Amino acid sequence: MTSLLEIDRLSVTFPTARGGFRAVDDVSLRVDEGEVLGIVGESGSGKSVTMLALMGLIPSPGEVRAQRIAFAGQDLARLSPRQRRRLTGKDVAMIFQDPATSLNPSFTVGFQLAEVLHAHEKLSGKALRHRAIALLEQVGIPAPETRLRAFPHQLSGGMNQRVMIAMAIACNPRLLIADEPTTALDVTIQAQILDLLLTLRRERGMALVLISHNMSVVAETAQRVVVMYAGQVMEQRETASLFTAQQHPYTAALLAALPERSAGEGRLATIPGVVPGQSDRPRGCLFSPRCSHADDLCRAQQPDLRELHGSRVRCHYPLGVAAPRPEPASAVAHPADRAPSAAGEAVAVADGLARHYRVRQGLFAPPAVLKALDGVSFTLQAARTLAVVGESGCGKSTLARLVTLIDKPTAGTLRIAGQDAIAPSPPVRRQLRRAVHTVFQNPYGSLNPRKTIGAIIEEPLAVNTGLGRVQRRDAVREMMAKVGLRPEHYDRYPHMFSGGQRQRIAIARSLMLRPKLVVADEPVSALDVSIQAQVLNLLKDLQQEFGLSYLFISHDLAVVRHIADEILVMYLGRGVEQGTKERIFAQPLHPYTRALLAATPGMTGNGPRRALTGELPSPLNPPKGCAFSTRCPHVAERCRIEPPAPRSIAGRLVACHEAERLADA
Repeated sequence: MTSLLEIDRLSVTFPTARGGFRAVDDVSLRVDEGEVLGIVGESGSGKSVTMLALMGLIPSPGEVRAQRIAFAGQDLARLSPRQRRRLTGKDVAMIFQDPATSLNPSFTVGFQLAEVLHAHEKLSGKALRHRAIALLEQVGIPAPETRLRAFPHQLSGGMNQRVMIAMAIACNPRLLIADEPTTALDVTIQAQILDLLLTLRRERGMALVLISHNMSVVAETAQRVVVMYAGQVMEQRETASLFTAQQHPYTAALLAALPERSAGEGRLATIPGVVPGQSDRPRGCLFSPRCSHADDLCRAQQPDLRELHGSRVRCHYPLGVAAPRPEPASAVAHPADRAPSAAGEAVAVADGLARHYRVRQGLFAPPAVLKALDGVSFTLQAARTLAVVGESGCGKSTLARLVTLIDKPTAGTLRIAGQDAIAPSPPVRRQLRRAVHTVFQNPYGSLNPRKTIGAIIEEPLAVNTGLGRVQRRDAVREMMAKVGLRPEHYDRYPHMFSGGQRQRIAIARSLMLRPKLVVADEPVSALDVSIQAQVLNLLKDLQQEFGLSYLFISHDLAVVRHIADEILVMYLGRGVEQGTKERIFAQPLHPYTRALLAATPGMTGNGPRRALTGELPSPLNPPKGCAFSTRCPHVAERCRIEPPAPRSIAGRLVACHEAERLADA
């Protein structure tokens, strides 16, 4: 194939008080015409910085050096700044990770799309408007004429990502760079975005660079993969061979940490330590401090990136090569390897739980009722994990607010630790607030940046107990040790820690009062696969030690399959299927559960991924019958008229009129 992009020995250096720091170190790669290239690695590996250097978006005083960066045979170093700007955005476009920070909240979607078309295509007037509408239609946005007048905050995350894609493809680029385009999106929206990108690639013949820490997404979409670590390329090869026989220990370690390689049996493999920065950069192989195969040669001499059996690998002892190599360190026994403790009494029992909001739709219009939660029931036993899954808007977060006593239900009953949680007396409310704690999705946003870690973890004890300062400090240090934090971390601030360490801090804080129930709201969704594995192992260890019950909210079904005991599938405020994870993953009965599983990317060979079509109905105007009837492939006339009630079928609760037929099929 013809090479579209060639990068030869690219380095990006940022000046610091300790000297220059190389965020990208001697990177060489190519992208062929029409190819999908995946770039994977942990945060800090240099994936995004490499592509930002290509786009000319490295801010001063950052320094970019390369022997050659050629696009379509044209050396970008020889272009003037004006010529480079003309190329960027037209022939080379980029989709950034977070559309909320990439779209200007002060301007409408139509205005921002028009900026691109006017700058690069010189369109105006009716021609510009028609082109903008056509782009929104192409990326699957309904009612595009109306959406042009909408502001970013009026659209969902998936819709904003589609707007970003429309802006990126507006000028028919030859190369599209997608930087984590599906991070933190629901699995159904993720599938739609990936299908859209691949469809556009086929229709337009453009090349696609997909940057991601989701190895399953890369395995399903990319033709070749580049594995990066600490600014260097560690391995390059064809996707199929990379996922079946890795040559670099780092690649093998990343794949071993995937939750989908475990269904909850034992512990996930982890990579000790973190990606080195400027102060802890090793002398030899950059991966040697974390590599179980490293020896004195690895620690003294940095390996070159060399050709090996049609691929490229940076390792003194490539895996699968007949050469003497050190034996990996033996695994250490861990408490979580023991059999799980038996379930005890019910920690939380909900029956018909509902939360309705009155929403004004206009100055003179009567208020409408938004049913965020509409009759959800569940029982969570001691030392067990109930996972709640579903798309954004299904009521997962509303349920978490009710269980944590932040909000009060409109109807139904809720008992926590045997106490009424709907209208508790003040003493009982204090007991319940100690019995239930939360771990939020974004640990940095939930930790006070002005306080030290010790003060943050100690705060629950200071507010809720009569312990003295010395006792509180000892208790904090003991809990820090349990979650893998060192004593010297006590006086440091949140910004001085990695994402995984901050999540450990949040977990330690939530456990200081020894709660019976922990509500974990997407606790690992934004973490790298290696850090994610560490946090999941930690959650299981703590459950064993303290007998914790988890209400675990997640859109990642691979994570759910690893950590959950039971699963509650929610759709538009209602529970549609509930049962043990073994039954639900082996034979999902509700069409929505089947759609979620079918939309999940993976490497397990369970058939092609299928995106769920259609949009989630508005909770202000839900369908008359079954809420899923507008998107269900098995819909019957009865489904459009009569809402199905949950009933027991094949060992689980299913709210579907067609469940028996699907069970027999």
